Amino acid sequence: MLTSLGKFLRTFRIQQGELLKDMADKLNVAPAYLSSIENGKRSATKKLINNIADSYKLTEAQLLELNAAFFETLDEVNLCTKNATATQRDLCISFARKFNNLNNAQIEEIKKILEVSNK
Repeated sequence: MLTSLGKFLRTFRIQQGELLKDMADKLNVAPAYLSSIENGKRSATKKLINNIADSYKLTEAQLLELNAAFFETLDEVNLCTKNATATQRDLCISFARKFNNLNNAQIEEIKKILEVSNK
């Protein structure tokens, strides 16, 4: 099953005029590994995403698209609460516990809150 990340990588690779082997060599990974990521059979690591960004000197728009595609394909998200307050940590844990039980109205409300805070 093709993922958002797989689609991005395949499209980007073709736009660069590279074969799978060429991109794999440039990224120092096995062609089979890269192929399995493109085809949605394996997950990419953040290290690989950073390597792609650095190796290809992605524009800000490309970097945003790459990261969005990467995060869309993740089954798990890790949050660093090292510098968070106790209240922020509690909120993070509460959100994680309730995440799968949020209804559409709650999701939309949270999205509105987050969109306002990003402006």
